[in-house]
Amino acid sequence: MINKERVQFLIDALRSDEFRQGEGALEYIDHDGVAKNCCLGVACRIAQRHGLEMGSDYTNDGLHQKVYFESDSDGSAEVLPIDVQYWYGFGENDPMLKHQHQEMFEEESEWSTATELNDGEHYPFDKIAEAFELTFLTE
Repeated sequence: MINKERVQFLIDALRSDEFRQGEGALEYIDHDGVAKNCCLGVACRIAQRHGLEMGSDYTNDGLHQKVYFESDSDGSAEVLPIDVQYWYGFGENDPMLKHQHQEMFEEESEWSTATELNDGEHYPFDKIAEAFELTFLTE
């Protein structure tokens, strides 16, 4: 079951200017030493901030230092660890989100994973926040 309060924490964080957007990993440190997150990396950081016990460590993939989020159950550098997934109440480690395609002018919505919107469609965080809101908070 979706925890709407926690999803709202994520939406608020995505709409803030606190996190720099990146692609290809939950979080990584770029060549300038700046942390960049995909939308699911923001979800991990927000869960930690609100009390989910989960460690984070760095791995090097040859290009970046990726952050590996780890709990007692599992860990990941690319999709939500299971404890984060359960903390929000998501049914998948890469939630399907309802959204209006950036190029479409019709009223119809479509569905894509959070990672597809962040990495494939290059949606900015505020548009991804709208998709989380439409999917999980709109009655």
